[in-house]
Amino acid sequence: MPIRAHLPSAELLSVASNDIGPTAKAHWRRFAMAFPDAKPLSPLYESKNGFVAFESAFCCLPINRTSFCPGLSDFRHSPPWQDDLQSPAHAGLVFATNGIGEIFVMKQSKVLHVDLTAEDILSQWSDLESFCLDILSDYKLHTGYSLIQSWQAENGTLPIGSVLFPKTPFVLGGEYCSTNLIRRPLLYAVQFNYDLGRQLRGLKDGDSVEMKVIP
Repeated sequence: MPIRAHLPSAELLSVASNDIGPTAKAHWRRFAMAFPDAKPLSPLYESKNGFVAFESAFCCLPINRTSFCPGLSDFRHSPPWQDDLQSPAHAGLVFATNGIGEIFVMKQSKVLHVDLTAEDILSQWSDLESFCLDILSDYKLHTGYSLIQSWQAENGTLPIGSVLFPKTPFVLGGEYCSTNLIRRPLLYAVQFNYDLGRQLRGLKDGDSVEMKVIP
C-alpha cells in the first residue's frame, strides 16, 4: 500500500508550538457550530488551540482570548472593520498574524494575507491547505521572518500576543529595519493599522499626511 503524504496543515502543525489556549476539541466544535464560516479552519483547530511557529514570526490565534493573547472570538464578534465594506478584511475571520502585524483572514473558504495600512491583499490562496503549503515553503516572505529575527537578536523573544510595530509606518516611508520597530499588543497594532489605512484611503502619492512618530 502506498504511503500517504501528510497534508500541509499537518506539516505546519508539526513545526508549531504547544497550544496557546486550553486543549479541548469541544471548544472548537462549539465555535465552528456558532460560526460556520470558520469550519474550513478545522484541520488546524481540531488539533491545536492556537500556536506560534517560525521562531515567533507567525501566530495562529487561540479560539478565545487568553490573559496574554487575543482570540478568534475577538475578531469574529466585533472587528473594527465590521461595517466597512471597503476593507479587504470585511466579512472575513482573522485567524492568524505574522510578527509585524499583517493579518491572515479566512473569507469564503479562501485565505487572504492582508496589510491593513495599505488596504492591500498581499497574497491569497484558494483554500487552507494551499495556504499551509505556501507558508511552509516560503515563510520568510509571508511572515517578515528576517526582520523579526533581527529584532529578537537585540531584544529577546517576541512574546505571544505581541507584534512588532513600526514607529514610523512602512506605508509612510518608515525604514524596514529593527531600529524602527517597537513591541505592541496585537489588538492595539491591528486597530491602529486599520485606522491608519482608513485615513489614507483615497490619498494619492504626494498628498500631505500628518504623522506622529511613536517614541
